[in-house]
Amino acid sequence: MATTTTTEFVPLRIGIDFGGV
Repeated sequence: MATTTTTEFVPLRIGIDFGGV
Protein backbone atom coordinates (compact mmCIF):
# COMPACT_ATOMS: atom_id res chain seq x y z
CA MET A 1 0.00 0.00 0.00
CA ALA A 2 3.12 2.12 0.13
CA THR A 3 3.38 2.16 -3.64
CA THR A 4 -0.07 3.23 -4.74
CA THR A 5 0.19 3.56 -8.49
CA THR A 6 -2.58 4.60 -10.85
CA THR A 7 -2.68 1.06 -12.18
CA GLU A 8 -3.76 -0.17 -8.77
CA PHE A 9 -5.77 2.91 -7.85
CA VAL A 10 -8.08 2.92 -10.85
CA PRO A 11 -9.24 -0.71 -10.50
CA LEU A 12 -9.50 -0.15 -6.76
CA ARG A 13 -12.00 2.67 -7.18
CA ILE A 14 -13.98 0.68 -9.73
CA GLY A 15 -13.98 -2.34 -7.44
CA ILE A 16 -15.32 -0.26 -4.55
CA ASP A 17 -17.93 1.48 -6.68
CA PHE A 18 -19.22 -1.64 -8.42
CA GLY A 19 -18.62 -3.78 -5.34
CA GLY A 20 -20.48 -1.32 -3.09
CA VAL A 21 -23.41 -1.23 -5.49
